[in-house]
Amino acid sequence: MKPKLPPFLFWFGFLLRFFVSRFYLAVPGLILLLFGIGSRTCLVLGLLMLSVDAVFSFSDQMILKRSFENPENNPQLDSLNKVFNVPEQHPESDSSEGDYIDVEATETDLDDHDEER
Repeated sequence: MKPKLPPFLFWFGFLLRFFVSRFYLAVPGLILLLFGIGSRTCLVLGLLMLSVDAVFSFSDQMILKRSFENPENNPQLDSLNKVFNVPEQHPESDSSEGDYIDVEATETDLDDHDEER
């Protein structure tokens, strides 16, 4: 099974890179957008700065995604791959790997325990 980066982490990383890593592009871009309400030049400059920031952030995230999905290229991400790519265990399967918790049985056992009190 090929490891896959969860979409939530991809977009969360993108937003972090957009606002935090390149704050020197994001903050002035947002300020110029606010001034762009009255001046078309500020609006264009603000959009340009935010666009450059978005392109760089997206390209960085794509590089990270590719290195995550190809563990042989980057063995440092091997432990992270193991965390996000745990094989799913279904109750119908007969394999003894992993622990399966039967939620319904657990709730029933708890209800029986409450009645005994």
